[in-house]
Amino acid sequence: PAPEAPPEKPSEASAWKACASFVAQNRESVVLPVSLLILIVCLSVDLDSNRPQASRGAAVMLITALWWFTEVVPLTITSLLPLVLYPLLGIASLKVLASEFFSGTSFLFVAGFFIGLAVERWGLHSRAVCVVVSNAGSRLELVIGGFMLSVWLLSMWISNTATILCMLPMAQAFLESLPPGNERFQSAFLLAIGYSATIGGIATPVGTPTNGIFMQQFSKFWPAEGDFSFAKFCLCAIPLSALLLAVVWLGFCTVFVWLHAKEDRITVDPEVFRSMRRDLGKVTYEQIVVASTLGLLIVLWFTQSKIDTFPGWKKHVAENLDSGSIGLLLTLPLFFLPCGSRLPAAVRRAIGEDRCQSIAGTGPAVFEPRRILDWKAVRDGFHWEILFVFGGGAVIAYGTVESGFADWTAEQLSHTGLGEYFFLLLVTFVICFVTEVVS
Repeated sequence: PAPEAPPEKPSEASAWKACASFVAQNRESVVLPVSLLILIVCLSVDLDSNRPQASRGAAVMLITALWWFTEVVPLTITSLLPLVLYPLLGIASLKVLASEFFSGTSFLFVAGFFIGLAVERWGLHSRAVCVVVSNAGSRLELVIGGFMLSVWLLSMWISNTATILCMLPMAQAFLESLPPGNERFQSAFLLAIGYSATIGGIATPVGTPTNGIFMQQFSKFWPAEGDFSFAKFCLCAIPLSALLLAVVWLGFCTVFVWLHAKEDRITVDPEVFRSMRRDLGKVTYEQIVVASTLGLLIVLWFTQSKIDTFPGWKKHVAENLDSGSIGLLLTLPLFFLPCGSRLPAAVRRAIGEDRCQSIAGTGPAVFEPRRILDWKAVRDGFHWEILFVFGGGAVIAYGTVESGFADWTAEQLSHTGLGEYFFLLLVTFVICFVTEVVS
């Protein structure tokens, strides 16, 4: 008989795969001992004799980052960890940390969530996308641009997820109208739409939580610079966002439209979008109210602070107002305003009975809507976890500075001889890599 072949040795790749699988299945058994080890090492090492708490600040930051990165528990729970460790290690009291956990920027996001939920609930976002796309005509590049532009604009004010979900029915109808053999175009089209939502989110302070974190940290690290207003942020971010959107659109059209011969290009049937627009019917009373509120809110946000020679209306009304309180000022009345079906009969006739059907696009169907915003709809659709993660990041920033670990880190980086541009490149690369796998 032929001799048996020796067993194959496991490759290095398979060993790493098995190790990763074990860690994923036993995260608690790995992360908790590593966290304890980090704590012991940091408490045993004195990073700087002039800053005795710097080592403790490093321990809290590393342990929290480890928990966030591995998601050993939900991010919301990890966000509460610094509230325990900083008082335990004598860096800061819970009373001080609590004021950092919920700040004025947190309530800016509360107001942003309220107006976003109102837009989603009454289907205003679907109507906006449909109007833009149905007017794009029959040229493929214009239809692609219409989809991307409408998603980009919406994601400035509501979540990327909600924006994509409202667009999917129209995108699906468009892709189903295409002849077979365009699978690569379909995949790239959906990817371009997703990129448009992400790009739009960086354009305003309420577009994504990281923008709010920047505004909060700017006011803390450079208080002498004054308020980093809503308008100032948008004036800096919108041109960059628009440039990125144009690059994605040009790249997509170059590869999938302009490089193809005219006879091989995909034809667009405009009737697909026109029929969907007809199906939406007339603009409803609730959509008019929400659109008016959003429009007024945007104007007030942009004009609240000084812009060049314009002093800003806040100076003449109430100087203590900020973007968060202005947002709540306009969104809280939505909890009082009745739906169209609850209006007096004379008012419904004046507006139009067909505009006052009060058919909510989202939210539980077990209760009839009574107001533009109901607490049940807000409770189920509000992303509470973002406020916790946002607060946890603010507490980590405060504790890192308070312990002296931030100053120690800055000193060490200054000794490396790295130039500003290389350092920015390094930070950008690390953040881009890390956010590929974690939030």
